[in-house]
Amino acid sequence: YDLGDQLRGPDLLRHLIRQQRLTPWTQVLFITNQVQAVEDELPGRLMPTRIMAKPVSLKLLIQQIRETLLLREHVKPLLQALAEEPCLARLRQLLRLQAGHMPKASRETIRSIQTRILLDWGYAQEAWQLSARVKSELMALELRLELAYLLGKTNTVQQLLQQMQEKQWLPRQLDLYRWRMQADAEQGTV
Repeated sequence: YDLGDQLRGPDLLRHLIRQQRLTPWTQVLFITNQVQAVEDELPGRLMPTRIMAKPVSLKLLIQQIRETLLLREHVKPLLQALAEEPCLARLRQLLRLQAGHMPKASRETIRSIQTRILLDWGYAQEAWQLSARVKSELMALELRLELAYLLGKTNTVQQLLQQMQEKQWLPRQLDLYRWRMQADAEQGTV
């Protein structure tokens, strides 16, 4: 995360993303004693950026590597599909992807990406329904907030923003949506 006068980890990650040197399915892992600082500065990505607190046991690190390989195998075709033209047959294939045997965090990632594919391909209502299957409260809230905003569900956006504020989650997201809602109101699109 912080190596003194060297480039900091989150800044390096942002640089790699901007320069398109990091494929969307590349996993990133921070091992740090500053977990909260890393969480606060991470750029948004479809693939989760894992953070492990020091000291890390070899057993835990090996478990993380195995899970990462399994997740990559499942997620790569999903993320490639985001760059493709919508195709109903391909969509059905991607949505049938089973992840029940994977760890919870990986299942949540797969559901999140499936939801985004539905949304990007114009199946907003189906994306809304699938987002209800995301068990992680924070991830589900983020997905539903974006979906509600894109679907024009202003009251739902306001309710979700209120939940975020009450739980003190994602302060940057909260500010972003408030700004978006204000800009829409000024343009008369809300």
